[in-house]
Amino acid sequence: MVTKRISGKIVRNWFVVGCLALFASAPFATEDSNQEINALISQGKYGEALAAIDARQAAGESQPSLELLKGAVLVRSGELDQAMEVFQALAKDHQNDAAIFNNIGVIHAEKGEMDKARGAFETALAISPEYEQALYNLGDVYAELACRTYGKIQNPNSGIIPGFCESSAVTQTANMAASRADYTADPKAMDGAQQAVFDAVQGWKERWASQDIDAYLDSYAANYAQQGLTREAWANKRKQALKRPQWIRIELDNPEVAVTGNQATVRFVQKYTASNYQDVVVKQLTLNQDEGGWKIVRERVL
Repeated sequence: MVTKRISGKIVRNWFVVGCLALFASAPFATEDSNQEINALISQGKYGEALAAIDARQAAGESQPSLELLKGAVLVRSGELDQAMEVFQALAKDHQNDAAIFNNIGVIHAEKGEMDKARGAFETALAISPEYEQALYNLGDVYAELACRTYGKIQNPNSGIIPGFCESSAVTQTANMAASRADYTADPKAMDGAQQAVFDAVQGWKERWASQDIDAYLDSYAANYAQQGLTREAWANKRKQALKRPQWIRIELDNPEVAVTGNQATVRFVQKYTASNYQDVVVKQLTLNQDEGGWKIVRERVL
């Protein structure tokens, strides 16, 4: 049986699974009048953010940006049904906004409704064919559906299950670098090896946030590849992605580190906020140690 790969990408039960990124490129969310609410959201103060939105709406404000922010807060608070109502209402009034349909797809995926998620992402792409986040999300939906089919195979060791289905219950059990009992969650309790890995991940985060592209890419192993791309193609896509935002802020919460020989696994809640996008995901990094230190060989949203 294949575990949920996509739902994790959204609100995050623990690195909850999946590769969906929420609230991408929503033009309303960057209005100056909403900076205070955005700040509350980025700090995880969802109750205060929702109260601020409700107060402004009660005072007569009805701009779409407030509804978009309200939907974002509801998703992060786990109120998926209420959030869906908000985004579906927005979709009726803003039928050409791809980001809204992307968010609807994310909520469907979080609820395990993959066919509905696929339809929403396809709608987003019909509106904006080059909408990168919707492309990634649709690809992850197709991968999840494929892995569910492969998960029905009685003999999972037959060698025909593709690598992107490694999150299945069987292969995940076989390939985990360490059992959950081997993880250390408190940075103060980490041993020397775990601290070195944690420092490498912190460095990766800081290079990403500072948009130091070359240093950021150097955090990855020379043979790193993702989503069927060569490392060169992946690196070019990342370079373009890092150049888009005017600024980036990243927080890593609840880190857990496990080290087995020259391989390490790090799990954490990643809070990403940029000038054009924000999301909260549970992420897992796999790192190998080489002469250049600890390098990322795999990155995925659980």
